[in-house]
Amino acid sequence: MSYLVNYNNENNFLKLRNYASLRIQKNAENCINVPSHLSGNIYYGKDDFYCAMVEQIGNIDKGLILFDGWYGVDWYNIITTLKNKLGNHIEFVNSTTLFKSQKTIEDYQSPFVTDDPSFGWVNDKGVIEDLMDENKIEKFKKEGLEKGKK
Repeated sequence: MSYLVNYNNENNFLKLRNYASLRIQKNAENCINVPSHLSGNIYYGKDDFYCAMVEQIGNIDKGLILFDGWYGVDWYNIITTLKNKLGNHIEFVNSTTLFKSQKTIEDYQSPFVTDDPSFGWVNDKGVIEDLMDENKIEKFKKEGLEKGKK
């Protein structure tokens, strides 16, 4: 993936443009405005990202680190690489293990889904807690607290 970085003096922003999609579609551009004071927090490529993460995580004695990201990200590869670089003193937990069963979630979603995969209704009353398993979360909290005491 290639990025073109432009600096704009008017609004003090960096513009990151992802041109990988332009090779596939005409008139497609993913442009993100990034304040220039945050430019030091932008990492280009996996190796720079891993080095930065190892530097940040490696300095932590104990605690909880949360990653949030798009489901299309290769989290397995990221976590495996970080585990290999950091050693065994860091534990990673996949948050999907804290959700209710797939069947329960499908039942929860069913009133909002139709036979047409491109049409449905918005569940404007739903919150993520509706999908989380309270018992699994409590167990996770308890185990995390116990490990933090060691």
